[in-house]
Amino acid sequence: MEPNSPTQHDELSPVPRTWPEVDSKIVSPEVWWALLAFTIFVPFGVTLSILVMRLKLVGFERTAGLVMGISFFVFGCCCLVVFILGRYRGQPFRHAADHVLPNIPREPAIQEEQISFGMVTHDFEETDRGYRLLPKPNLLQSRTWFFYGWMLLIVATMSLFFWCWPEAAFDLPRKFFLILLVTMISLTVAGVITYLYQIAAKELLTVDFDEQHDLCQITGPKLKIQFPLSSIIAVQICGACRKIGHQNDCSYLSAFELNLVWNEPQSSGCHLQRRTVLNQLKPAREFISLAVDLANSLNIPLLNHATPNDWKLESKRRKSRPYEKSGGYMG
Repeated sequence: MEPNSPTQHDELSPVPRTWPEVDSKIVSPEVWWALLAFTIFVPFGVTLSILVMRLKLVGFERTAGLVMGISFFVFGCCCLVVFILGRYRGQPFRHAADHVLPNIPREPAIQEEQISFGMVTHDFEETDRGYRLLPKPNLLQSRTWFFYGWMLLIVATMSLFFWCWPEAAFDLPRKFFLILLVTMISLTVAGVITYLYQIAAKELLTVDFDEQHDLCQITGPKLKIQFPLSSIIAVQICGACRKIGHQNDCSYLSAFELNLVWNEPQSSGCHLQRRTVLNQLKPAREFISLAVDLANSLNIPLLNHATPNDWKLESKRRKSRPYEKSGGYMG
């Protein structure tokens, strides 16, 4: 069994729970679009490749046809992998039963300027005063290599196209110029994307759980929230259908919120407050493990509000939800 896995943590947790718990999986929204893309692009790619071979094309036409056919086939296979992972990936983890803390809203918190990331952005570590959720120092390292590697692949493909192009259309100096132009554009795009990631990473929150002074502090570039640590009543995993843009140009984005829920004393009584500390595009194993570790360390319930029924309700709620004018996602 892998270290820090949700199942292992549950089995070794020495703290007895005073609330009922169950085991279940995080459910992702339907990804039938990926299966549809697979059924379209794979047959098209295979048919195109066979057609190029049977027509006995030569030179640039043969190369271009085969590259396009293989590209469509590979893209369709990638869509199939996305469908399989979305439908069947994930292991059961232990969380509070559905009827625990029914007064906590199952609707996502959805805050302005929130970025949904395709990777787990934080580490959960123990400190001399308690615990801390800290942005990963090397968050962008793997993505940077991916961006530049992908762009270099594009450069290599386009270079092959230009090199195989008939001499009558492009002479040798013009081919070299086009290859250089594509290289410069690709590397510039990769640099811009990396820069945007760096800006988004600077907006990530740091959460300190100070057990010695009974204090929880959430800090960010534009935010500082403090409240008693003992007032936190739950950690919530919540499915969210985000509605980004405006009426004429709107896109929907499925994400997973990790929310802290606490009671804020007021003159009229306690008022529930929620704050999203992690926002993920997919329920990665590391994300679930972090949520389980956080709830177990604070000895509070972990709520799974990303069930199939929650996603059905979200698909209805998103229609009347206000548009998010800022925020987005980073894959």
